[in-house]
Amino acid sequence: MPSVASRSGVTYQVANGDEIDNLGEKTIPVVTDDGWLQGVYTQVAGVTTPLSSVRQMNKAGYIVVFDGDESFMMNKVNGNVNMIVDNGINYTMGMYVIPKAEFSKMETDYAGFPRQAP
Repeated sequence: MPSVASRSGVTYQVANGDEIDNLGEKTIPVVTDDGWLQGVYTQVAGVTTPLSSVRQMNKAGYIVVFDGDESFMMNKVNGNVNMIVDNGINYTMGMYVIPKAEFSKMETDYAGFPRQAP
């Protein structure tokens, strides 16, 4: 869906110096490698590998620690921890994007459960 950034013409510079447009925003349901169901709010652009901003993760309520094999991010509200992997080139986090049909079924199956505040 359109975002403030896409409507105002925000662009991003990529590694070769080209600029790409911000195409809007999306919230994507994911399950992390650590087993947490999360909604990832993201800006959309024409890239093949998603990038995360530590500044934005911090603004969203996470503590982010880079410490080699013990790197992680922790939600300040609920304490959920997601490990961050140092592959020698980049820090990465594994997550599975839940397809829309699967997520719709999950919402139906768990509609009666109390939800924890974010």
